[in-house]
Amino acid sequence: MAHIRWQADPATAQAPATQTEPPQVSGLPVARIRWHRTDAQVATTKATLVHMRGRDMPGWLRVSSDDLRTDDQLARWVEIGTGYARSLPPK
Repeated sequence: MAHIRWQADPATAQAPATQTEPPQVSGLPVARIRWHRTDAQVATTKATLVHMRGRDMPGWLRVSSDDLRTDDQLARWVEIGTGYARSLPPK
C-alpha cells in the first residue's frame, strides 16, 4: 500500500464514522516521502509541508488536488509514496 494518506483540513475536520470510511471531501491527501527530497518536491509541485504541533514535518507533504487531476498525476504520487515504502527495511 502506498504511503498516501488523507489528512483532514483543520478548519473543517470531521472524524469518519468508521475506520474504513473514505476520507471526507474536505480532506487533503498526504504523501510520505524521503525527508531529503522534501525541498525538491515542494519546489517543483504544488505540494506543501505538513505542519503539526507547531512545526513543519519534513518528509510529509500535503498534495494539492491540482496535482491529482489525471491518472498520470496520481500515478506519480503513488510511485513516490510506494518508493518510500519500498526503501524501508522489512518488518
